[in-house]
Amino acid sequence: MASKQDKQLQEIARKLEEGVKEMLTSENYTEYLKVMSQFHDYSFNNTMLIAMQKPEATLVAGYQAWQKKFERHVKKGEKGIQIIAPAPIREKEEVEKIDPVTNEPVLKENGQPETEIITHVIPRFRVATVFDVSQTDGKPLPEFAVEDLTASVENYEAFMKAIIDVSPVPIRFDEIEGEAHGYYHLVDKEIVIQEGMSEGQTMKTAIHEVSHAKLHDREIMEELGVQKDKLTREVEAESIAYCVCQYFGLDTAEYSFPYIGSWSSGKDMKELRASMDTIRKTAGEFIDSMTEELQQLMREQQEKEHPEQAEEYQQAEFYDVPALFSNGRVDRESLPEGIFCYELRGADYDPGHPLTVEEHVTVNHAATILTAVPVTIPEQESLRLGDGLNFTGGEQTIPEYLQEMAERSMEADKGIVESAIGRNNENLYLSGTEERYAIYQITDHSKGREYQFMGLDFVTSHDMAVDAADYSFIYGGRLSGEETLDNLYEKFNLHHPAGYQGHSLSVSDVVVMQRDGQTKAYYVDSFGFKELPDFVRQRLHEAEMNRKRVDSAVTLDTSGIEIEQHEGLWHTADKREIADEIFYLMEHNEYGDSVAAVIVNADGELVAQELENGFDRGAMEAIHEYLAGKGIAWEPEAKETEASEKKSYPPVYRNTLAYAAEHGAADEYLDSRKLNIDCKRAVEEAIRSHFDGMHLGHDVVDGVLEEYGTERLSFVLACTVQYKETDGRFSRDTKEWAKSIPIPENMGRGIDLNYDYVVESHPAVLDGFIGLAREKFAELEKEMEEPFISQYYVVNDAYGVNAEREYQYFPDLDSALTAYAMLPNHLEKEIGMESTEQPPTRMSLIKCRNGLEALEDIEGASLSGKWYPESWEALRTAEMYLDNHDTEIAYRLESAGRYFMIQTVSEGYDYTFYDNQFRELDGGVYDNPDVTLAEAMEDILGDEGLSVADCKVMDFEELQEKANEAEQEKNRKPLTAESVTDLKGKSHEYHAGDREAVYEFDCMVDGRPAVLTYTTGHREHFYSPLYDRGEIEDVFSIHTDGEDIWDRMPQAELEKLERLLAGEAEAFPIEERIAEAGSIHDLKEIDYYMMDMERTAMTEVHRKRIWDGLDRKGTAILQKAIDNAGNGEELQSVRELLTEAQGILYEEQYANLNEAARKRETELAVAKAMPLISDMTESEKSLNGQSRAEIEEMVLCYAQAQIDEMGLTDEVKLLGARVYGSRTREGLYQESSDVDVVLSYTGNIREDAFFNALHEDGMEIAGLPLDINPISTEKTGTLEEFIKNAEKYLDMKEVQNLTSDIVKFEMDYEQDMDMLEFWDGEAEIEEEPIYQVYEIIGNAIERKDTDKFTEHLKQVIESHGAEETIVKDAADLLGRLTGSSVIVLPEPKISFYVAECMEYPVMGEYHENLTLQEAYELYEKIPPERINGVKGIGFRLEDGSIYDGLFELMSGGTVIKDVINEIPHYKESPLVQKAITDLEKILSENREKEVAPEVDEQESEQPEKPSAAKDKAGMEASSETVLMPEQTSGKAPETHSTVPEGTGRKQSVLKALRERQAKLKSQEKKGTEQKSQDRKKGEQEL
Repeated sequence: MASKQDKQLQEIARKLEEGVKEMLTSENYTEYLKVMSQFHDYSFNNTMLIAMQKPEATLVAGYQAWQKKFERHVKKGEKGIQIIAPAPIREKEEVEKIDPVTNEPVLKENGQPETEIITHVIPRFRVATVFDVSQTDGKPLPEFAVEDLTASVENYEAFMKAIIDVSPVPIRFDEIEGEAHGYYHLVDKEIVIQEGMSEGQTMKTAIHEVSHAKLHDREIMEELGVQKDKLTREVEAESIAYCVCQYFGLDTAEYSFPYIGSWSSGKDMKELRASMDTIRKTAGEFIDSMTEELQQLMREQQEKEHPEQAEEYQQAEFYDVPALFSNGRVDRESLPEGIFCYELRGADYDPGHPLTVEEHVTVNHAATILTAVPVTIPEQESLRLGDGLNFTGGEQTIPEYLQEMAERSMEADKGIVESAIGRNNENLYLSGTEERYAIYQITDHSKGREYQFMGLDFVTSHDMAVDAADYSFIYGGRLSGEETLDNLYEKFNLHHPAGYQGHSLSVSDVVVMQRDGQTKAYYVDSFGFKELPDFVRQRLHEAEMNRKRVDSAVTLDTSGIEIEQHEGLWHTADKREIADEIFYLMEHNEYGDSVAAVIVNADGELVAQELENGFDRGAMEAIHEYLAGKGIAWEPEAKETEASEKKSYPPVYRNTLAYAAEHGAADEYLDSRKLNIDCKRAVEEAIRSHFDGMHLGHDVVDGVLEEYGTERLSFVLACTVQYKETDGRFSRDTKEWAKSIPIPENMGRGIDLNYDYVVESHPAVLDGFIGLAREKFAELEKEMEEPFISQYYVVNDAYGVNAEREYQYFPDLDSALTAYAMLPNHLEKEIGMESTEQPPTRMSLIKCRNGLEALEDIEGASLSGKWYPESWEALRTAEMYLDNHDTEIAYRLESAGRYFMIQTVSEGYDYTFYDNQFRELDGGVYDNPDVTLAEAMEDILGDEGLSVADCKVMDFEELQEKANEAEQEKNRKPLTAESVTDLKGKSHEYHAGDREAVYEFDCMVDGRPAVLTYTTGHREHFYSPLYDRGEIEDVFSIHTDGEDIWDRMPQAELEKLERLLAGEAEAFPIEERIAEAGSIHDLKEIDYYMMDMERTAMTEVHRKRIWDGLDRKGTAILQKAIDNAGNGEELQSVRELLTEAQGILYEEQYANLNEAARKRETELAVAKAMPLISDMTESEKSLNGQSRAEIEEMVLCYAQAQIDEMGLTDEVKLLGARVYGSRTREGLYQESSDVDVVLSYTGNIREDAFFNALHEDGMEIAGLPLDINPISTEKTGTLEEFIKNAEKYLDMKEVQNLTSDIVKFEMDYEQDMDMLEFWDGEAEIEEEPIYQVYEIIGNAIERKDTDKFTEHLKQVIESHGAEETIVKDAADLLGRLTGSSVIVLPEPKISFYVAECMEYPVMGEYHENLTLQEAYELYEKIPPERINGVKGIGFRLEDGSIYDGLFELMSGGTVIKDVINEIPHYKESPLVQKAITDLEKILSENREKEVAPEVDEQESEQPEKPSAAKDKAGMEASSETVLMPEQTSGKAPETHSTVPEGTGRKQSVLKALRERQAKLKSQEKKGTEQKSQDRKKGEQEL
């Protein structure tokens, strides 16, 4: 959001533009431009030369030009200003002659082409001398009303000192020759200001010249790559001076506007508009710098003049925490650290009543708050105060207050303030942008109490809905980190924050969370939370209504307010909320309800008056009209009518039984008493049948009311409440109502008989019943009224004098409106209503006055008020008629001597102005149908300096008839040459036989579009007696379509027009050639053709138009060529074309294209060099898991956002970003190192300024601070060059680090060895020999001469254990020297494990980390009857490879040798092969010892236990066969396993191996701990 200063500057800039524009329309400016246009427009370079030689120069011209053009002469002895002037030379060339019409060569009689001599213009330059106007005397030049400022300036010395401090160059005062007030010297780099001027003029001039120094110094413009002419520089400097002075309260408009106008090239103010962004930006920087300087000066002055004194302030609570209050403003600069200052803005209707909290308040300042707790003012720059200010009594000084606050918890106070702000600014928690949460709980006495503490299922099952209006804001705060709904539930149940006053978070409460730009509401349900999609929207509406209820001019608490059109003071008696508006019924403070009441809206505007019955039907109709006027659709509820006669009820007998007996009314008493008791019982029964334990049905009253009527039910209920007056479960409102109903005492025999009427239902439920009953009573009090309007009338001329007043009467309004619409609007017609009263009265509906129709203000016109409620529907119908019917009105504008006509059309309003002869002057369509006819007329007439008051209505048809006659008369008058305007060539052709050329032009003839045909040719006379034989005469004809111009224009005017057309006829084909030209060569041909034209009908205007066309087309061709140039060769060709085109381009355009070519050259070089980001997309540890490409892309986006924010989108282009520096090399960075990113760009911004902008707020990525280094291709070079140099530096640092680590390695481990034994090289002798070592080793590393040392490192690694520190350090150095990773594997070892179930070890007995012998012994001990699976032995090879893990060795008594050897690593491992051999040997030895056992018959009959391994591995133990070799073989026993076909065991093993490898890799990363050696059966490994 824009700051206040930005908005103020925008407003100042707008006034500047409007002021200069208004001044440029004056006649003086036109005369001034005539003379100024004769001064030459010097190029940028010549302007610089003039400024360097004579900085104060304003208008310069040559010696002869001063004499001939301006009648002035150069003073004797004046020294001229040298500039460079063009001095082109011409070269002639013979070429073929081209017919200008056909563009074909002209042939001689012999068929050969004719030739002609053309002249080429070659640009050359010479030194010329010019003089400034101050160096001349003679005829005065016209001045443009630039009057010096005479005002004095408050704090002038401080302002001037601030300007001097801000200026980039020294400022001095001196006498200046001529009329200049000051100047900036480009060579001496100083500002000189004229002595003796007024304070205002001096201050403005100083700012003007400092602006020159800041923006227009030659070096600055060269660095930025911009060139600005004298006009632009002066307009910018003076505009900045105006803006800055205006900001600080010095109005320089009377000087600045004419000055800027005098330096503008025309009324379009192109210099001012083109520089407006620069003006605003520079003025803003100037103001910031001056403000800082002024504040410092003021502080120093205040410290000297006014030592700080202790001041006491009122004690208050500001957003529920202690604060200090002051009615006045407080000097913020004098406040100590730790005190925050905020200002309160008062209401427009009462500036002393504070409404909002702001940082600074200019208008309606109500008070100032000082607090030790900071308050965050949101983007809209204000907070609603609401109930956030309360006075606690007493006074305090700031030190006393700070001492008090020091004893409080700042964090707790911040939470209290945040919640209090939320209570009064709910929109921050409902539609804000910051991450916040809010707690809402059901308000007492709201409809929400019906579902309080109930789950959402209960709400929906009982046809209820959660309504935000039932809730109140309880507490709010900011979300911290990843705080969730569950966290909040715990917080508001177990750890209530300070200031929290609600109950613990419970079912039916609502939590609103605002996170990631989204706001959602959640219902605390019986289990968890459920989202409420509509709650936020509803609550926003409720918050806005709460604001209106409290902060408006009128509230329920208003006790003394003035009301328009009414005397005295008024107070609020009642209110209604309708269509989001609040209406208050106001009664007079002195006379109360004895006078009619009025209704006002929340802003105190009168809505209805003359009200006798509060918000009755008339009041509602007035509210309807008010809302309709604001475009709000709302209809009051239709009054219910009763079709049958009302039911009659016996009256309540209100006297005692004794009284009734004395007066013979005992029967009436007894009947009434019985009905009272029956009514009481009916109430109790109705409550029992309609109350479900939580809710009371809305129709509970209907049956009782129907049976016993309003009077009796009211009597019974009021009697009950009066007898239970002390019961707090009845509301105060209920008790007040009960008191209003008299209940007479009814004692009989010492017993209170009225007690029999008391309802015994639960008081809280009965209170709800009474509330519903009272609502029904109010509805029954409404009665229907009979129609008031009898008929409608139309009168043709209600107040006219020339027509008889004729009344027509109609039974319905539609018929009356039809008759009314047929009457013309120049009559004073009227439509109205007539009442049924005797005698009847009339009231107008629509009146037509001066042609304009308007609804009657019936409320104001009806003094008695009787008409307003009755005419509601008629008013609506009449309003609809006015909105939809067409109108035609004509007027005489007597003061202007003109006529005006307007009529409705679909787009809005069509209008025409006529002169006093009824000739059309101007017209158009006012395309806004949403405004009324009168509003449109005011707007249209206002543009002409007129108003509706100047209009006198007349007969529309009469004006139309006279306008048609004038048009016909106009067509009969002769035309002049000036009647033909806006000529634009359409086509041309040459007829050789007739020797005629025919041209067609689109044009305007006397204001009407037409097509003009111009024919010109030659006629040769042979036999005419009027001409010599053979004489050739030039002839022409001019015709137009429609009514021919040839017949309407006199001969002299035709000849005058022909001269103009002849020039157009010559220019048109040339302009066509320019448009069709596709190359610079084509344009050069046209240029040569133009220079060779000796005789031409073209005027200077035509020639200028052609030169402009050549310049535009040449620029377009060259710019396209520059943009399309894809390499240096193509760009060089474009440069050659540019040189060739110099003769057809204006000097400024030629310079611009040269600059564009230079920029394109830079872009090509950069584009060729490197892409925007690198291709390094892998995440890196040194970058906290980010990749370089990700960081580079983020930096580019961030930098582009900064460029856009600075308004340099079109001026600065980003070329690429690269991460470089220490974090790109392992071992070079520290934990505290930042991430270095180089940002390459090209464009108009300095590197230091760009650096400051990028680091203004600081930026981090993945917790690492960024150091962004912007480099400009124009200054520092390309990104490729920078990265190359950066890499060289990092290589050098790596060599230095590696050298240091090598020296440290030698000193740590090999002190007894010659450190240079493994290195070749020499070094200069130093005092410290260690320096020689560093130099020799470093040089060798750079030469990559490291073979001796790397071999030595390998020997060190081989000769030591893998776990020794020296091996790790040696491996690190070896890897860094060779550029490859060096891994030292530990000594391989093997261990064994035993499992009851080899496939699922977790299912049975398991042992690990065993020797083979231990494994076999444990294997043998596992009973064979175990049913968990096939037992076996496995091994774990630990050699640092990927095969480091568990693998089966033997299963079911068989060594699975073939399977193991399928894995090459195991087959080649000596440890594994030895294990196979050793196990086979153990098996063989044990089997030889076994004796064939006798088979126990009982055991053999037992069924075999199933094996899990059988199913999974695809083989059974019984299928394995051990083949014993012959004893003579001398070989170890071999174990073979038979695998059934088709089981694919080999493939299964390989698959399992791959899964094992993946698992082992994962285990290595996570660093899992060693398993325990033994695990009991059933225990699982986690």
